[in-house]
Amino acid sequence: MRQSTPVNQRGPSAQPEIAAATAADVEAIRALLVASGLAADRVADRLDGFLVVREGGRVVACACLDDHGEAGLLRSVAVAPERRGSGLARALVAALLARARRRGHVAVYLLTSTAEGYFTRFGFRPVERARVRPAVLTSDQFAERGGCTTSTVMVLEFAHHPDHPEGGTGR
Repeated sequence: MRQSTPVNQRGPSAQPEIAAATAADVEAIRALLVASGLAADRVADRLDGFLVVREGGRVVACACLDDHGEAGLLRSVAVAPERRGSGLARALVAALLARARRRGHVAVYLLTSTAEGYFTRFGFRPVERARVRPAVLTSDQFAERGGCTTSTVMVLEFAHHPDHPEGGTGR
């Protein structure tokens, strides 16, 4: 089933759409991530978590939600330089947060070195690594070899869960 949602755009190109990534998108996603200074390894392994925005058949934005049981990990949010500021990242993040809710995730985490202020708009807040759900901590994103050990960890919690040290905020 192909998920498609119109997104506001600027410029004369064809109407963009948010859609599930396909095998044909792997190289374009990798190129977009590299151009954005993000890790581009294992895209094919995570393909089922990616959403993309295509314009004229070209991938101009992407984002991924990794599933870690009751929590998700938002990653690989990237937009082509000429399309930044047009709402594409916002639309992708909103779509992936809706996916996380549908899957029953109680929290979504992310790591960022540069976009903490951006993600607070969605309700994310900084959190100590010690408070991250164990299944998420096992991801390569949190591993030393991933190069993200000095990044800010952020969380968006969907419901109150007293069994977790963070407790949940109902956001």
